[in-house]
Amino acid sequence: MRILILAVVLCTIPLVAVATLYTCRDSEGRLHVTDNLQSLPDECRVDAREVEASDPDNLHFVPELTSPPAVDTRSRFEREVLEQQRRQQEQEQREAELMQEARELSELFQQAQLDRRNAIRRWSADSRRTIEQAAADMAAARSGKQRLLAELERQRVSIRTSEQVHAILDQITDP
Repeated sequence: MRILILAVVLCTIPLVAVATLYTCRDSEGRLHVTDNLQSLPDECRVDAREVEASDPDNLHFVPELTSPPAVDTRSRFEREVLEQQRRQQEQEQREAELMQEARELSELFQQAQLDRRNAIRRWSADSRRTIEQAAADMAAARSGKQRLLAELERQRVSIRTSEQVHAILDQITDP
């Protein structure tokens, strides 16, 4: 019987004692819960909320920070700008390379035409070899033109660059 009375008394003691809990979140977002206000960090004592321990199923803790700790968004923005600038420079470089290759093919074709005409006009012992070399150079320029036009279709280039490359390659005529 004594044990039963002691058990009943011990079970009712926590219900009689009412303690106050304090909760707060620090600047890093960590939750602090304590029954001693002085044990909270200095920065969150002002924002501490009292929570009644008499109703443990309905504890109202300080909510999490609505915004995450400050992230250096400026540097992320700057990185995105730099990445975009890098892509634009690569695009401009690809376009310049296409233009240069078109010019080289056009020059090769025009030089081969000139060599062929001169060889025919001033016929000599080397004229046959010069004419054959010019024909090979003209054929190489024509195949280079086809390859460059196909590459131009695959790559995304500006309309202006595409028109300029087409204008340069139009100087390479079909046989």
